[in-house]
Amino acid sequence: MEKVIAHSTICGYDHEIEALKEGSVFVLKIKTNCEKIKKMDGMRIPQRSLFDIKDNPVMAAAQELQCSANCIVPCAVLNACWLEAGMMAKSLVEKEGPLTIEFV
Repeated sequence: MEKVIAHSTICGYDHEIEALKEGSVFVLKIKTNCEKIKKMDGMRIPQRSLFDIKDNPVMAAAQELQCSANCIVPCAVLNACWLEAGMMAKSLVEKEGPLTIEFV
């Protein structure tokens, strides 16, 4: 199981996201105070859908829940799944540290 934490500083929420691979599907566990993102807890994501941003169940769920277009949670969910699938090296993310957007 891989865990990531998304710090949504703009909206003030922190989201703890865990992705567990069960066969060819990832099951999400999400702890958050955001009422919209709470509804993604328990979501099941087929591994084959991780490669397409357009036809992606995570992006579709965020859209259905009317998340803001700048919500970082869908990206964090996909990164957790990629880590769990071994499609991104844990040693790389530990070395490089968190993803950030810097406002200048």
